[in-house]
Amino acid sequence: MSGSALPLPQRLPLLPLATGLLALLLWELLVRWARIPNVLLPSPGSVAGSLWLAAPQLAWHGLATGGAAVGAFVVAVAAGLVLATMMMLWPLVNRLLYPNLLLFQLLPKVALGPLFVVWLGIGLPSLLAFAVFVSVFPVAIGMLTGLRAADANQVRMCQAAGGSNWQVFRHIRLPTAMPYGFAGAKVAATMAFTGATVGEFISANAGLGYMVMQAQAKSDTPLIFAALAVLCLLGAGLYAAVGVAEDAARRRWGTRR
Repeated sequence: MSGSALPLPQRLPLLPLATGLLALLLWELLVRWARIPNVLLPSPGSVAGSLWLAAPQLAWHGLATGGAAVGAFVVAVAAGLVLATMMMLWPLVNRLLYPNLLLFQLLPKVALGPLFVVWLGIGLPSLLAFAVFVSVFPVAIGMLTGLRAADANQVRMCQAAGGSNWQVFRHIRLPTAMPYGFAGAKVAATMAFTGATVGEFISANAGLGYMVMQAQAKSDTPLIFAALAVLCLLGAGLYAAVGVAEDAARRRWGTRR
């Protein structure tokens, strides 16, 4: 590698940025060249104008969606960790819960959204419950896979030295499961926003999902794209926060081992 060349980790972030900018440029040129109406496909310039004009409303509705998604994410992570730990420590619990988790994952979740409204009513409780329901599976399965991936020889050595089940879990299984758990949490971070937005489609009077439905009723397609852009930014922010937490956990665990 020449002295003037950037190291690969420093060059990589430029690649997706350049790809995104190129895609926006091609999108703008296509809309202008084909003279596509705004109601069918707005240009990036139209979306940017809608972002500017509706910035206060987008910020307010984005705060509602972001708060609901982050709350659902925190609950889903906690529930997923508890479920994975219970299924790991108690085989009977694993036999009872694991098949049901898989069954619920196979169900069409969007179709189940109205049931949460029937059970919990219109508003935040049903929205949060639906978002948690959508998000909990990747955390539980990822963490359980990690707990089961612990080295069997290390487990036997710890037990032979008089280690309790908790010590085996704390010092061997949990560190092994950490990357798996964070991988599941990253998936859950995106799913939480999906669940919150779909929940807002069904039962909400605020949030980006609600704003999209209102814009659709007015055929304001640029505003729909603007709301989706804000939603992407919020989801990316939560995903990045999970990545920062993972890096911190890796450093902390590395000092202990």
